[in-house]
Amino acid sequence: MAPRLVTRTAGLLGLGLLATLFVFASPSALGEEKIHVERARQLARDVRPAIVRIQWRPRSGGGAVVERYAVVIDPEGWLLMAGPGPSPAGTLAAIFEDGRAMGAEVWASDARTSLTLLRVPVTHLPPLSLREETGAGSDAPEKGAPLPPRLAPGFPFLMVTADGAFARGNLRASHRQRSYEDPRLGGPTVISCLDEAALTVVATDLGAPWLDEDGRIVGLLVGADVGVPAPAADEESDVRMRPEVTAAYAVPSGIIRIVWPLLKVQREVPRGVLGVRVNSLSDASRQHLCPGCAGYEVTDLAPGGPAHHAGFELQDVIRSIGGRGMAPDADLSDVLLPHRPGDRIRVGVLRRGEEVDLDVVLGRGS
Repeated sequence: MAPRLVTRTAGLLGLGLLATLFVFASPSALGEEKIHVERARQLARDVRPAIVRIQWRPRSGGGAVVERYAVVIDPEGWLLMAGPGPSPAGTLAAIFEDGRAMGAEVWASDARTSLTLLRVPVTHLPPLSLREETGAGSDAPEKGAPLPPRLAPGFPFLMVTADGAFARGNLRASHRQRSYEDPRLGGPTVISCLDEAALTVVATDLGAPWLDEDGRIVGLLVGADVGVPAPAADEESDVRMRPEVTAAYAVPSGIIRIVWPLLKVQREVPRGVLGVRVNSLSDASRQHLCPGCAGYEVTDLAPGGPAHHAGFELQDVIRSIGGRGMAPDADLSDVLLPHRPGDRIRVGVLRRGEEVDLDVVLGRGS
């Protein structure tokens, strides 16, 4: 199911329905868990001031108030939110842990990575830092090191919300392509810069940070396979066991690290493109063109485009970009995300069994 925004009525907003929650996954996941409950509880307390509740409502006054989370990414009033962006025809409010509420401005957004940068009229906020991704998918310069960088499967993390709820999880995979619905894109699209984990979430958790044991962001929750309703407001207990674990997805810190400064300075993410159409190597293509390797087969060239000028040919297999190898499940647009239009990069291709290096000046993409 495509991740989508969920709504709550205004009468349920701000009630603080969730207090400290723990989620126990499967015994195997528990055996690998490194963020223990007491440490998780303390981390949840420590980071709550940097997690902000975001609400927006239609200017017409009708319709439900939509609620999600953002994180303080910079102390000078910058908040970052993941998930479908807010409609411009409405008003935004940011509500902090100490009860302060204020208007928030959409500064810039990037629908392709599902990130929106907000600005609030206050400074000296407590920010969360981004974790350097150095696990499986290291950004080491040697060929064969997959791109883009990702944390290794099994990496333990903690999801925390502004309500003080927390859930422990382990990364399961990365580079997953997911159908995604965002009105800014005019309908469903596919984004691939997502990490997947077995994690229990509720509908209003969108935007909540995934943190390592030092409280650094490893991702921001952007969707889940199953929408779980929030607990009813009239329940007496403020400690509730969440429903069963589902597959949840987050924009990883490596993507956030690239995108948010561009949104702040340029208010967009200029994308460099090769001017090619590619297909992931099928098993048959891999056996024929590139036994045992990862990469993309060039199936079409834009006439007069960057790759055409650089001497690419049909059936070239793109093996590396900038001297770094391709991960088996990497998406080409993700790999090119660190590069801007006009950048000159070296692309390694396999052509009729021979390694060939081509210098390309990237064009501008959308």
